[in-house]
Amino acid sequence: MKAKPKPKKIIAKSENILYKYCSKEWHPIINNTIQFYNFKKNETIFSERDPVKGIYIINSGKVKVFSKFRKDKIRIHRLAGEGKILGHRGFSTTNYPVSAVTLIPTTVSFISNEIFVTLIRANPDFSIYLINFFAEQLRQSEDRMKSLMLSDVKHKIADILFILIDSFGFDGKESNKLSYCLSRKDFAAMAGITYETTVRTLAYFQRRKLIKIEGKSIRIINPVGLKKYTIPY
Repeated sequence: MKAKPKPKKIIAKSENILYKYCSKEWHPIINNTIQFYNFKKNETIFSERDPVKGIYIINSGKVKVFSKFRKDKIRIHRLAGEGKILGHRGFSTTNYPVSAVTLIPTTVSFISNEIFVTLIRANPDFSIYLINFFAEQLRQSEDRMKSLMLSDVKHKIADILFILIDSFGFDGKESNKLSYCLSRKDFAAMAGITYETTVRTLAYFQRRKLIKIEGKSIRIINPVGLKKYTIPY
């Protein structure tokens, strides 16, 4: 079996949450231990069941986090953009319970678990940031579970459209165009529905003049109207 090529290391320092929330006297230690990697589009950062070695932080780019539940089926748990942490689900275990794959070319920072724990213990601001981050992740996970259990397909697709807005925002040049839109296959994997149902639901929203589909891109034409289809958590 052909070995996967190692990601290319980036020499230049990138600003991220480690520098933002850790005190300046810890920056030299971060500089000496942090590693920077480049990944191409659709490249795996880590895979489900890989040994846990540390934490990744997205410097730039977009990533989907998912797990397999059948041989050819996946469930997307989360979308992550610049400044977000990856790999924390495996922090207290020996193997990652999920996989992370890039949606576009992405740059990440990597820091070992040992250094990560040391930084948490020595930097209160960093600890508070992580508590808030984990609390928000738990809330989103609970909301997703409620959505899967209670909502119909229109609720699910509307929720994902707003997740895309929250995770990646809009195109900087065009205020109502999503900066990144999932493939219809990934929409289905995130909503837990079929590809065909995803296509029909997006077409329904377009007929209602809530969105406008432009090839692979989507514009949010009426966010107030679209919001009515989401579940009030």
